[in-house]
Formats: sequence, C-alpha cells, structure tokens
Amino acid sequence: MNIDSIIYVYLLSLIPIIEGRYALIYGIESNLGLVDSFLVTFLGTLSLSLILPTIVMLIDKMGQSFAQSKTLIIKKIGKIYVSYLHKLENKGKLVEEYGFWGLVAFITIPLPVTGMWSGSLIALLLGLRGRKLVLALFLGGLFADIVTCCSVYFGKQIL
Repeated sequence: MNIDSIIYVYLLSLIPIIEGRYALIYGIESNLGLVDSFLVTFLGTLSLSLILPTIVMLIDKMGQSFAQSKTLIIKKIGKIYVSYLHKLENKGKLVEEYGFWGLVAFITIPLPVTGMWSGSLIALLLGLRGRKLVLALFLGGLFADIVTCCSVYFGKQIL
C-alpha cells in the first residue's frame, strides 16, 4: 500500500465536485484497491461532514462580500458565487419539500454539483444547521461512496 496514494485520495475526497465518489474511482484505478479506497474516502466523507458546516458559512460571507468589492476580478468571483447560489436555490426548493431526507438524497446522487459542498450550501440557504446537518452530510456522502463503490465493483465484474 502506497502512503502517497492514500494521502492523495484523501485530499481528493475533500475537494468540491470531486469529493469521495470520484476520489474513490481514482484510488481504485491507481491500484489502491477497492476496500482501501473506500476506507480512505470514508475518512474524507467523515472529515467533510464535520468541517463543512463551519467552512460553508465562512465561504458564504466571503462570496457575498466579494460580490460587493470594488476590485473587478474579486467582484467577478463574487458574482459567480452569487449566481451559483441562485441556481442552488431552485434545487433547494425540492430539498426543502422533503427536508432532511431530501438533503441526504441530493448529496447521494453521484453527479457533479450534487455532493456535500453543494448540499451544505443548500442547507445554509434553508437554515439547516447543527447535528442534523452533520448527519445529513455524512449519510449523503457515505451513500454516494457506497453507490460509486458498488457501481465500480459490479461494472468491473460485468466487463
């Protein structure tokens, strides 16, 4: 087992859009193995579920203040963030209808922009905080990792 691969997969599992589901695929394809890759991405999912509720509030404050900046490039970054929030608001309406389990399902869907980072921003928009948010992030991320793991495993069996 290569420690560099483990660290790399773990760090990938923390990055927005990539998260555990794509880090898991990378780990498997870089010969880390299915079980080891899953365990490493599980740690990434656990880490994100614990730190995202705090980080996302800081990111939101920064993004909102960037949109008000007088510096052109910083203002552009802020406008992109605010535009992304508006897109998430539409998805948030569906999540809001189903509450906690809606957020878990949104995070579980193994598609780009439906993971833990986006889910935590939606939770921020909906006012979901605390233990419920941590649990929703954890379960959604874990289920996404399991779906990806099973897809890769059974996909390889078929081929």
